[in-house]
Amino acid sequence: MNTLFFILAALSLFTFILGLIKPSLIRLPSRSRVCLYVIPVLIVTSILHDSTQDPNKAQSAQLDRSQAKIETLEASLQDRETEMEELTVALEEAEESLKESEEQLELLQAEEGDVDGSFEEQLEEAKLEWEEEFREQIEEELEERITAEISEDYEDKLAALDDKIKEKEQTIEEKETTISKLEEEVASASTNNGNETATTETETAQSSESASTDSCGPGTVKINSASESELQAIYEIGPDRAAQIIQLRPFSSYNDMKRIKGIGDARAEAIENQGIVCFD
Repeated sequence: MNTLFFILAALSLFTFILGLIKPSLIRLPSRSRVCLYVIPVLIVTSILHDSTQDPNKAQSAQLDRSQAKIETLEASLQDRETEMEELTVALEEAEESLKESEEQLELLQAEEGDVDGSFEEQLEEAKLEWEEEFREQIEEELEERITAEISEDYEDKLAALDDKIKEKEQTIEEKETTISKLEEEVASASTNNGNETATTETETAQSSESASTDSCGPGTVKINSASESELQAIYEIGPDRAAQIIQLRPFSSYNDMKRIKGIGDARAEAIENQGIVCFD
């Protein structure tokens, strides 16, 4: 195509030169006619030549771009191939590591037996221990809460009951001592049958004399002269309060007994209701 346009351009230029030299050679009457006909031909030939060159140039540029893309894709493909090779190597290493782990697991199973069963047993033991610890913690918290909620009134009543129990125990011991003494007296009396009548008369006389000189009835406790053990027969009177009575006496009434530490209106009234205290 380029050669054809070159031939046409050469012929046009040659005709133009001949026409300028001698217009009759190209059958034109004058040089102006030569210019009028030949110059447009040259211009059209040049335009056609350029128009045919532009598509070729565009195709060449597109081809260059396609070639560059192909080279880029080839480079990217090569990088991908390199990455695939690296991944293949890593996969092979992972498979080898997995095989080693499986072998170790088989060895452990062979040595220790059922791993899953052992783990379940350990889990069950841990669960039972946790439940026991949780139950103990709840019990301790409940015990602390209940202890904190007990009022001082109940504590005083419990202390009073303890004192009363102790006093009753001491009274029982005293009664047992008295019974043992009586038994000894009865035994001695049985050995002295000859003196029984005289001894009885003497005791009767002594008892009548004591009854005539003593205004306190039998079974009462003389608070102003009784011993510490005898004082403990009184309600709410233990060893400590008996010692206080000995230090603080004489006492003249139940109301006067409020001087004893821990004896208030209620306890003084309870002692009065007991009715064994004599203030003579």
